[in-house]
Amino acid sequence: MNDFSLEIFNEIRKVAEAIPGGCFCTTSPITGKAKLPAIYVVILPLGEDTKTADSSGEEIWTRTTVEIQAYSGTTEHAARGIIRAVDDRLRNMGFRRSNYTLVPNSDPSIKRVSAKWRARINSGGAIAVW
Repeated sequence: MNDFSLEIFNEIRKVAEAIPGGCFCTTSPITGKAKLPAIYVVILPLGEDTKTADSSGEEIWTRTTVEIQAYSGTTEHAARGIIRAVDDRLRNMGFRRSNYTLVPNSDPSIKRVSAKWRARINSGGAIAVW
């Protein structure tokens, strides 16, 4: 399976660090307000795209989903701004965003927005629309 999770996460982390004031970026669920604003990243290589296997059956492309939850301790607008910044970077890499949702949080002072991106990645790291 073509897994470029670390490389994708590092690109997202660069975006997070460039946000004015900084933004904590992690692959672990966010709990509490200690490190807000924050981005929780889940990258799922979903498996090979059998339609693109070569004649030997060797995998050519892997379908990959990136799900991000942006947390803000201030406003929903700030959380959406984090998603917009990440969206610009992932779109430039070749990912396409498939949804964008405001997620209720048990603490009403924390605003959380979620989005998903999808793409296919080949063994050389090239990214194409899925």
